[in-house]
Amino acid sequence: MTNKLQNPEFKTAKIILGAVLGFVLVLIGWRVAMVTNNQEEVTASQITSSTLGESQPLAEKKARLLLFGDLMIDRNVKRQIDRYGQDYLFKELFKESAIQYSDFDIIGANLEGPFTNRRVRTSKSIAFRFDPALISMLKKYNLTIFNNANNHSYDMGSSGFEQSKENLRRDGLLFYGSQYSVDNGSMIIQKVGDYDIAFIGVNDTNSPVDTWKVKELIARAEREADYTILNIHWGQEYKEVSNSRQRSLARAFIDAGVDAIIGHHPHVIQEMEIYKDRPIFYSLGNFVFDQYFSTPTQRGLGVGLTFEDNSISVKIFPFKGVRSQVVLLNDTGKNSWKQGWLVKSRLNGYIFDNFNIRTDISRN
Repeated sequence: MTNKLQNPEFKTAKIILGAVLGFVLVLIGWRVAMVTNNQEEVTASQITSSTLGESQPLAEKKARLLLFGDLMIDRNVKRQIDRYGQDYLFKELFKESAIQYSDFDIIGANLEGPFTNRRVRTSKSIAFRFDPALISMLKKYNLTIFNNANNHSYDMGSSGFEQSKENLRRDGLLFYGSQYSVDNGSMIIQKVGDYDIAFIGVNDTNSPVDTWKVKELIARAEREADYTILNIHWGQEYKEVSNSRQRSLARAFIDAGVDAIIGHHPHVIQEMEIYKDRPIFYSLGNFVFDQYFSTPTQRGLGVGLTFEDNSISVKIFPFKGVRSQVVLLNDTGKNSWKQGWLVKSRLNGYIFDNFNIRTDISRN
């Protein structure tokens, strides 16, 4: 009987079986290596993703605005410009150690008169006319949006008002509002930073403003914009505290949906109020003017507004006029002025911290 271990067929089968087992072992080893590598790649991917997520958070949306009161560049103001040059009015305000206009997405003011090509005769005892050549001066310092709803917009007549708007439009400046009407031209919606901001301008000095028409504009702004700012010309000249009509209108317009109110016309600074977490500045006083006869008429406020998803931050910039040149108050002057101003203001529990207030509008 032949030993099966010596059988040629058995030896062949043994060789084949060994080859198959070797192949299987190689295959298993390759598969294990692939799984291990995949796990390492997934883990590395997860770590990288997590690290990037922590080091690169999503940027918060915001809009940054700087707004001023009455801007008048006729009479003695024009004489100062002619004497000292077009940088005279703003070079101290916007120098490196003062306000950086690059910190704001848009800067605006109340334009207290028209840019017309010539002066015309008028029955008004005080009638302003601005030289269109001075528009470039405003653009240089990033003053690019203006309220026209005041008692001097028609100083050169209705044709002068239309010419003024055309001159502003030609040079790429934005404007809104009218002396006598509340209509579609009273509002402009502008992209500011990350938000669409509605600017509404109305005048309550020549005759009582039509509150229903204003509320219709506010309702439209609520539908089409993210935030609404109301510029309103109102109140009594040279009175440092608002009157009952101003306060009534302000609260009614905020009830209708306005997010911030900027007032002007009294030529002096009036108090601030926070109503339903929205800021009301009853009068910012003069921005640029030639009323050199008193200290209050040579004081003004710049208001910085920062809108975010759930808050409005307010920063104020108190300044003085020095022969119409705008100069920020120093620390002593600011603190001295602030004490009297806060006594008149109604902040409803909010506190100014280094001339800043942040209101939480998500509570409404």
